[in-house]
Amino acid sequence: MDAEELITKYVAGERDFTAILLCEANLSRIDLSGANFSEAILSLTNMSGTNLSNANMRKAKLNVARLSGANLHKANLSGAILNVANLIRADLREAQLVEATMIRSELIRANLSSANLSGANLSEADLREATLREANLEQADLSGAHLRGASLTAANLERATCTEPTSVGQTCEESTSAMPNSDKLICLKPTSAALTCEALISGGLTSAGRT
Repeated sequence: MDAEELITKYVAGERDFTAILLCEANLSRIDLSGANFSEAILSLTNMSGTNLSNANMRKAKLNVARLSGANLHKANLSGAILNVANLIRADLREAQLVEATMIRSELIRANLSSANLSGANLSEADLREATLREANLEQADLSGAHLRGASLTAANLERATCTEPTSVGQTCEESTSAMPNSDKLICLKPTSAALTCEALISGGLTSAGRT
């Protein structure tokens, strides 16, 4: 199936595109809300600005996909693979991202308010100025993630993993001690130079319980 055929079928009322293979296609700035792309292979596909609200994308492969500015409000991306995907300014409010793999994904200024990211792998992801208010990050892997300017107000970070600071005197535990449930945050030794644990309470980042 190519992009033109998919769009034609969607306009005709079809919503089930389970396990389709559609790599490097251009699906930008169209309405695909409510579509079922579970287990689809959409790597390198351009979905920038596309309406994917309420879409089912469980276990879809979206490596290096372009989803900047996409509407993924309440989309189900649990178990999806989004390594190095471009999600800059994407709307991921209330999205399900349970155990999603998002290694080195770009989430600059993305809105992840109330999203469920429990068990997600966000190692080395770029979350600068992202909004994660009330997001569930329980057991998420944030090692090496860039978090400067992000908002984590009322986020659940229980047993989340991050990298210990590399350039400040405080230990990870000391730098996050002001956070609710900070005793549940697991801190590792540094693996990269990325701004990590200390950013959770310093600079422009808003952490749980802070404004």
